Amino acid sequence: MARQLTGDVAFAGANHLGESVVWDDRSGELVWIDIHRGKLERWRADSGRTTVDLGERIGALGLRTAPGFVAAFATGFALLGADAETEQTREGLTADAACRGRTRRR
Repeated sequence: MARQLTGDVAFAGANHLGESVVWDDRSGELVWIDIHRGKLERWRADSGRTTVDLGERIGALGLRTAPGFVAAFATGFALLGADAETEQTREGLTADAACRGRTRRR
């Protein structure tokens, strides 16, 4: 007999293409991107959902050791601040530099 699971919906996503879902234990947030809309989404149990418009299509997002994110945009890689609105660098940033200190598979 199949086991039936139940759950509660925390929020209705309504993303065009939601991806790169990560839990940030430092901030207590669930973070993800809406690829087609170029948005970073955040959800906290105590304050709900917030959205940051990144201004262009984004393909992937990851947490950094320092507060903030590494992001893969259609135009290249970028390091974003913890607020996800402050772009710390993009010019000349390569995948190797963006992932420095992390193990990358080739």
